[in-house]
Amino acid sequence: VAGTFVWYPQPLGLETEWTFGRGPQFSENTRTIGLESLQGGYVQGHYREQGRFGTWFPFSRWNYYDGARKFARNAPRSKVNEIDFGLEFSKWTEVEITAMFTHTFTRTRTGSFPYGQSTSGNRVGMQVQWNY
Repeated sequence: VAGTFVWYPQPLGLETEWTFGRGPQFSENTRTIGLESLQGGYVQGHYREQGRFGTWFPFSRWNYYDGARKFARNAPRSKVNEIDFGLEFSKWTEVEITAMFTHTFTRTRTGSFPYGQSTSGNRVGMQVQWNY
């Protein structure tokens, strides 16, 4: 089951998506893949400010997931709990520039076995997007 809610920024906005149910997951005894519970999603708040130099979208988002990564090899159980703070700027409708800071409280490292937990990590990202 999944649900989505979007309140477009006028000038404040809210967006959320959440899913819960059961999916394939690598067993704790590391011998089988069975059906286990999963749940997670995100909640994002944003603001739109249109000025003479362009449009600004500051935002904050909380991401949470507890369940298997069904597209990863063996569908290992994964936990993610992190928060993002960012700013998007658009001078023209065709070009968007985004900068974002992410603080990770907990994230399961599923790149190699045995799967461990990472805690208290930070990431800075930037993106330029051209829409045509």
